[in-house]
Amino acid sequence: MDKSLRMSKAFKKMGLDLPGITAKVSGATVKDRYTKVLTLSVKILQKLGLDIGYMYEKEPCCGSPLYYAGFVDEYSAHANENFEKFKSAGVKKIIGLIPACTASLRDIYPRYVKGYDLEVDHFVKVVSERMGELKIKPGLKKKTVVAYHDPCQLSRYLGLVEEPREILGQIEGLELREPDSEQRGSWSTCCGGGGLEASNPQLAKRLGKRRMEELLETEASVILSHCPACVMQLRGAAKGLRAKVKVMDFVDLLWESLDGS
Repeated sequence: MDKSLRMSKAFKKMGLDLPGITAKVSGATVKDRYTKVLTLSVKILQKLGLDIGYMYEKEPCCGSPLYYAGFVDEYSAHANENFEKFKSAGVKKIIGLIPACTASLRDIYPRYVKGYDLEVDHFVKVVSERMGELKIKPGLKKKTVVAYHDPCQLSRYLGLVEEPREILGQIEGLELREPDSEQRGSWSTCCGGGGLEASNPQLAKRLGKRRMEELLETEASVILSHCPACVMQLRGAAKGLRAKVKVMDFVDLLWESLDGS
């Protein structure tokens, strides 16, 4: 990562935006699996009566990879630049979808951005509160046994453990089966994602396998999580174990239950 960032800076001085070029090229040739989750999230929030906007291609990266890699000065500059972009667009509240991004915007930006006054909430918190207010009863067409994997950033950093379960508990036709108490919530076993798959792929693979084995003990037919890195890791682990289980993003199943309700 250090070499990549230094190379990127060198190209930028020469007038070449290497990350931007890479993103455009990869975006044109590789199917982005997460775009569906993003669009469904917007539909869910709108279905729950929230009037929201989004920046689409102008939405900036939160910059958290810089922070976690130790490039604090660069992160600080990026955070301040983003804050100005949000303020100029009239943004007062941000609803985050990816746990790491939400934690960055909510908890880390205030340390480096003077006068930071944006309200930041995660998607599951907003949805849980809104569904409780509207007394909505979503439902699945057939009974589905589900196991939920808590992303590290969502449970340990953002403290959102009960909210996903409150949402799942309101879905008719869904049975939630949990691993042992020391393997869920803020104690949830890490799946090995979030960057480890790039820096130490063998260790990440072992962690993913161990976590999948824990979830498979519930005998659930569907495994849910709410983090793109976790979903990617769990899908890889399920494939490696040849497990007959479907790994889905939390948003996909939530939309399936709300669509038509």
